[in-house]
Amino acid sequence: MTMDRVQTIEQRKQARVEEIRVGFGRLCGELAAYGRAHGGKFWVYGSAAAGQLHFDSDIDILVDFDDAQIVDALDFAETACVRLKLKPDAQPKSWCSAAFLDRISSQALVLP
Repeated sequence: MTMDRVQTIEQRKQARVEEIRVGFGRLCGELAAYGRAHGGKFWVYGSAAAGQLHFDSDIDILVDFDDAQIVDALDFAETACVRLKLKPDAQPKSWCSAAFLDRISSQALVLP
């Protein structure tokens, strides 16, 4: 291996940020399609939704589906993240306090 092919830590971090950005774009499309097909919504918030990705960013997702579909929707979101090499942080919206939802609602992407 020649020295010109060695990536610095900063270059590797930037490459990971780009990988997350691309995966996140695909994930949003998949979540929106799943939500439309199953009558629910995904709330994506945090650094990914704000466009402030870091090399170690996770994807924060609230799953807003009825009780009969929540487990399948959570599984879909987590599986899609893993397939796209993203770190999921998914939980049911029903577990969240009103104060938390108020705090994130202005910057959350609600899909679909």
